[in-house]
Amino acid sequence: MRTLFICLCCVCLLVACQSEPAASPLPEGLWTGGLSAHEGHHKPLTYRVEQTPDSVRITLLGDAANGEVFRAHGAVVTADQIRFGWTEPEGPTPLTCSLDRQPDGSFQGDCSDATGHGAAFTMIPPQ
Repeated sequence: MRTLFICLCCVCLLVACQSEPAASPLPEGLWTGGLSAHEGHHKPLTYRVEQTPDSVRITLLGDAANGEVFRAHGAVVTADQIRFGWTEPEGPTPLTCSLDRQPDGSFQGDCSDATGHGAAFTMIPPQ
């Protein structure tokens, strides 16, 4: 009986050690950053990040004078990546974004359409 108990404890310990670490929540607030199209065009962006009980909400704020506000959908945050989608209004074109966490806590990656065209995005957390 004691041997069985020790074996069960070892199995539980192994399973716990192999589990993926919980994703750290994103700091809420206004993040800065921008997009850089592959043609050299750069546009500053602000991102509003809000935590909800079961998800994270990301809103992309572009040129305030033109009313550019885009709500991201399907945001998934892991310990080292953010993935989300949003619709670029000039198409309208659905875009998929995958940004990797950098050592300084910011995120960098690409947002692209179904054909692979897109831009490089950065997200810098609030200070």
